[in-house]
Amino acid sequence: MSSQTTITIKGPCLLLVEGKDDKAVFDEILKRSGVADIHVVSVGGQDSFEPALELIRNSEELPSVRLIGIVCDSEDDAAKTLERINNALASTNFPTVTGRGVPGLGSSHSVVVYLLPTDRDSGCLESVFIRAVEEIDSLNCHTLPVACLKAGYRRSLEFTEARWDKIQAAVLLSAIGPKYYTSLAFALQSSDFEKYLLSDPMQSLFVIVEQLRTLYSEVPKQDPQ
Repeated sequence: MSSQTTITIKGPCLLLVEGKDDKAVFDEILKRSGVADIHVVSVGGQDSFEPALELIRNSEELPSVRLIGIVCDSEDDAAKTLERINNALASTNFPTVTGRGVPGLGSSHSVVVYLLPTDRDSGCLESVFIRAVEEIDSLNCHTLPVACLKAGYRRSLEFTEARWDKIQAAVLLSAIGPKYYTSLAFALQSSDFEKYLLSDPMQSLFVIVEQLRTLYSEVPKQDPQ
């Protein structure tokens, strides 16, 4: 769980993501999209959205915020993940949402939640990356270590599909570039992996940024109290 005690608010739109890798990836996408007024905040894990929202609720800068976006891994069950996020929103008096990508409208602030991958009910950011590699390089060798682990280690049978995707992504990161990468964010920020960042599967992340920009421009600016 995150131990942060403050959240810096910059601009009319906050984008809350789980971890530092997620933040770095979306910062790169914002830079490539020419968007400067969406501020990405790493909350420190999926269980840390509620304390982060509480900090935002109590911030003196809250009136400057028109839209709060949340991007989170679906993990093994998108419906349960969305329910947890809605519980965090309700407990901090922010609007809840009725679905993925469907804005929850409030009198002062709006909220929208995206779960990754955007077109599946389970998975994570790494799942999107794997699809990008499979589409461009037509690879499937990254599935072999997973098959070996599933066959050889009974404990691995308890792993979620999202965890398996993280393992497969680690295999790909260590093998397909000219350098050895241990971080998906560092890889996607480099020219070595640019073709994957700009591939069709990764375009779903660019779409999130574009939708956020459109949504916050439609939310009326709150008058200072």
